[in-house]
Amino acid sequence: MPYPYPSELIQIMASMTGPAPICLLDVVRIDGTSFHWGNKEIDVAPVYPLTLPGTPPGWWGGLVNPPADYDTHYFPWLLSATGFHHTRSMQSDTASIMIQDVSGNTLQRDMAGLIIASSFEGALFCFREWNPLAQQTEFEQHGRLTVLSSSELEVTFGANQLFNPNDYDGNPYAYSETCQWRYASPGCGDTTDNPCQQTYVTCRQPNRFFGVLNTVVFPPTPPTANVSTNQVEYRRVV
Repeated sequence: MPYPYPSELIQIMASMTGPAPICLLDVVRIDGTSFHWGNKEIDVAPVYPLTLPGTPPGWWGGLVNPPADYDTHYFPWLLSATGFHHTRSMQSDTASIMIQDVSGNTLQRDMAGLIIASSFEGALFCFREWNPLAQQTEFEQHGRLTVLSSSELEVTFGANQLFNPNDYDGNPYAYSETCQWRYASPGCGDTTDNPCQQTYVTCRQPNRFFGVLNTVVFPPTPPTANVSTNQVEYRRVV
C-alpha cells in the first residue's frame, strides 16, 4: 500500500532543484523528558510534545494544550542517521543515530551530562526527513533507542523499530526430559521440602511433571494372545 503523500509534496520531491531535506529527531525518555535535535537549527512543529527538564510530562512552557502549529527549537546536534530499512518480511534491522558530544565545557560535555543524568535506554524516538519547501515530512520512523557507544566527540544510539521480533520470546521453555518447573513453585506444587532431581522418576507430583518422556518408565505388560482352542481336522483329498 503506497504512503498517501500529498500531491504538493510529490511534485516538490520530484523536482531536481530545491533545498535539501532537514533531518529531525524527537526523543522522549522513560521519565517523560523530551529532546529535539536536527542536523540544522530550525523551529518546526514536533512529533512528540516538548517537555522541559524538571517539569511534569505534558508541560510545554506553560501551554497545557499547545496549538497544532506550536513550534519547537531543534538544536543542531544530529550528525548522522543511517540504516533505516523497510521490508515486507518480519526482518528487523537496527539503525544507527549519531549525536555530537562537543558542546559544553572541557569538564563535561552537554550530551555526556544528559547520558549520566538519566538513562536513554528504551527511549522513544521519531526520526523525520523534513522538506523545508513543502513544510511536510518526506520520511518518518518511530522506534526505541539503545546506547551503543559514547566518546569525547559523539554518542551513537541504536534505533530499533517499535515492533522488533528479536526482542520477543515465543516459547520460554525447551523440550527436555528434565522438568523445567522450579522446585516448590506454583507450577511444581510439591510442599514436602525435599527437592527432587528434576526427573520423572524422582517427581512427587507426576501429574504436574513438565517434561517430555522419551523413554519407557514402566515396562508395559504384554497382552494375552487370543488363541482358538477348537481342534480342526483337515481331510486330505485324494
